Amino acid sequence: MEDVKIDYIRKHWPLKGAPDRNYVDKIVECNFRELLKYRVLSGDSILEKHLTSKSKSTYISPRVQNDLINCCKQIITLQILKEVKDSKFYSVVFDETTDISHVSQMSLILRYIINGVVQENFISFINCHAYTYSIQEDTDNNIYEPKLTGDILGNTVIKILKEFSLNPDYCVGVGTDGCSVMVSSIRGAVKTIQSIAKNAVHCPCANHALNLAISKSSTVQCIRNNVGLLKEIISFFNMSSKRNFVLKTVLNGKPHLKSLCETRWVERHDSIMIFKASIPQIIEALTNISEWSEQDSSSKAKILLTAMCTCEFIISIEILSNLLSVTAPISKILQGTDNDVLAAFDCIQDVISILENKRTQCEKVFQQLFEDSSLLMKDLDIEIKTPRLSKHQINRSNHQSKSTEE
Repeated sequence: MEDVKIDYIRKHWPLKGAPDRNYVDKIVECNFRELLKYRVLSGDSILEKHLTSKSKSTYISPRVQNDLINCCKQIITLQILKEVKDSKFYSVVFDETTDISHVSQMSLILRYIINGVVQENFISFINCHAYTYSIQEDTDNNIYEPKLTGDILGNTVIKILKEFSLNPDYCVGVGTDGCSVMVSSIRGAVKTIQSIAKNAVHCPCANHALNLAISKSSTVQCIRNNVGLLKEIISFFNMSSKRNFVLKTVLNGKPHLKSLCETRWVERHDSIMIFKASIPQIIEALTNISEWSEQDSSSKAKILLTAMCTCEFIISIEILSNLLSVTAPISKILQGTDNDVLAAFDCIQDVISILENKRTQCEKVFQQLFEDSSLLMKDLDIEIKTPRLSKHQINRSNHQSKSTEE
């Protein structure tokens, strides 16, 4: 670990020539050694004598540190397994995804009850390919294709439970998302686990289902287009430290823009809410950047500014944030560890009731949204313009309306 830090410092050294090794040793101190120093400064004379002795066996090398981390891991794992066995019955929550280093990782969580309190504890990360496959060759000298099908993932979970000496008969629940690899009735991971753990009931992630429902619900073209524009604006600021600095300056302590995460819908809620609340500051930042002498930044800022300062964009963001303000709380509630099926059902019913009420009184709701949008556009000096309701017509005009709101 220290060698990696040393290489990083030498690679990014701002001055000419590589830094001296002794200087690097002074500035590179891992958390472990810093904690030891803190302990010595606090008056631990025994530790100080050990570290200052002439013996080479000080046991603070990177290898020893990794051994200590493994010891901590084993102690924590044993404590969790002891609680699970005392509780007797447990549920398994797992998911598989590819991390930033392109390694297929499965996270495994055990859910159980201790003294009437629900406990959810992370138990293991599994490198699925390394755990399941080794590079083998068959009789024709062809390398096996390392697929990760549902039955392979299910068998991996069963093997891990047996390695932890957990009886599959006491597994009463399996929690996954709703993808086909997990829930397929033929080769799904849940089906494979249930073939061994006969008492396990599948409980799909309600929040994941909510995310998918929201992401696929809008077929309105202007909403999709304006969400794409919102992504472009956020990416424009995040890809440059200079642009980011300008935005932070005009935000003046307000929450910074968040990228629209494709998988974590809670963050997508927050991203749109923060963007909507910061529209005046974003327009100010884009205006400032559009006046730069740098051609790429200024031209792109001018394009984004022109696209953003439209009646359609402002109203679309206002509508989108209004609807997402209804689903944002339940998206957070459904991820709580203390909720059960009945509590989740009540929350979902409340959201459905609110959305049905909005649909029933759609004209009144839109009237309020249009008024709020009009006030914002008036402050930003954006023209409230009536859009065309259809494409360019040669033989007839568009449908006549009495007002822009209509």
